[in-house]
Amino acid sequence: MLAVQLLTGMPVTVHAADAPPFNYKGTLENCHEAVCVSGSHLEGTPTHLTWQEVTIAYKARATVVKADLAEGTITGNDSRNSNWVMTGRVQIFMPQGHLSADRATMQIVNDRITILTSQGAPASFERDADGAAAPNSAAQAALEHAQGHAREIVFDVDRNELELKGEAYVTAGCYEFSSDHMVYDIGTQRIQADPRDNSSVSGVFHKSAGCGQGGDKS
Repeated sequence: MLAVQLLTGMPVTVHAADAPPFNYKGTLENCHEAVCVSGSHLEGTPTHLTWQEVTIAYKARATVVKADLAEGTITGNDSRNSNWVMTGRVQIFMPQGHLSADRATMQIVNDRITILTSQGAPASFERDADGAAAPNSAAQAALEHAQGHAREIVFDVDRNELELKGEAYVTAGCYEFSSDHMVYDIGTQRIQADPRDNSSVSGVFHKSAGCGQGGDKS
């Protein structure tokens, strides 16, 4: 029995500008295996699959990947292990945000997506506010929101962590950072900047709701 559930009848793309947004939660609810793959067209052999307008749902980590085209190569005796290359309008959805890229690679090991590597000009991410209600919810949402970009963003699915490589930029809460290399923890919003090209790290403290009276640059 295949560990990957093939849902070829499920619609996975939206072309109209006024069409409803992608149903992230519904896609996960409709996935009843460890990894579910759906698309508009499939060509394949026992070891190689090519999907058009593909959606790949990873149930355990509530992660969904969408792309115009995906090519998967089975690396074991069954579909539990595979490598994927995705191109064209790549979108990666996770519980606290999403990634956008031109190209991404993905490795599945024993029905677990381990690493998603995205590239673009640039690849970008956005972290949503956690949504907890509070009297100053607007200020709290601003503090919890984050976004950034880099030439390459590596998403460690198990660690819920992003590694940004090449012209990396992150704005999170009250702070804005630029560096050649950064690691961003999505859950805690912890940022570690560690340039690999002997360059410096630049940062800005913003004056906005909940940020105090800063404004210093370093």
